[in-house]
Amino acid sequence: MNTYHVNEMFSVAQVMERLQAALVQQEPHSIIRIGHAEMYVMSINTWPEITNWPDRIKAFDRYLKYCGITGKRKSINDSLIRAVLKADIVGTGDHIEFWRLQMEKIFRYYGIRPEQTCSAWVSQKMIATREFFDVIRGKRIVLVGRRAKEAVAKFEYHGVKVVQTRGLEGFEEVETTLNWFEGIPDFDIALVAAGVPATTICPAIAELTGRIAIDFGHALDLIIDGQPGFHFEELVTDFNLKHKGGV
Repeated sequence: MNTYHVNEMFSVAQVMERLQAALVQQEPHSIIRIGHAEMYVMSINTWPEITNWPDRIKAFDRYLKYCGITGKRKSINDSLIRAVLKADIVGTGDHIEFWRLQMEKIFRYYGIRPEQTCSAWVSQKMIATREFFDVIRGKRIVLVGRRAKEAVAKFEYHGVKVVQTRGLEGFEEVETTLNWFEGIPDFDIALVAAGVPATTICPAIAELTGRIAIDFGHALDLIIDGQPGFHFEELVTDFNLKHKGGV
């Protein structure tokens, strides 16, 4: 039994029920996910407790900029804690034992126990269902992330209208992105695929706009590339080559 959340985790169907309810009631709602990159940042005070964790941190260097970890780790950690406390649903589940134990240590250290949780891979699981596109069809969608424009045609294929797109590279662009949201025409759902900045910004978007914001992650890549065509390590390599190593 997990000790870092209060209630049983929501299923994918239950998450989508809450998404539908927020749409009907026109209420702000945010869904974020705590994955490996978020735990890397949040383990700033707990990682010495983990056997062989330094080797894992060294290996993580190549993913830092790809995951949007571009600022000071302590500052990003503070932003993540605020996001976990503000989010309506926090994706924490379905991690392998090493990462599950790490999350327990992190949440215990900060005294965090989200009331509403789901799988950390909830966005990928949602797009694998027919119901997800049924839910968002007819809604005004904003896509945020480095592949946002690339994804528009794929959403249109599913009959989903994308009204705005914007890139988001690293924490330097979080504030300008929030300012941008203040000035865009009305929308219903923001899907943000921008690494760790997405995790921190979604609760702020929901609070600022009164709309729904979902930390979408690699679900966007899967929509663009398809399951057979999605290769995470290749995306990281291409990004790092483009950014001269990225670290």
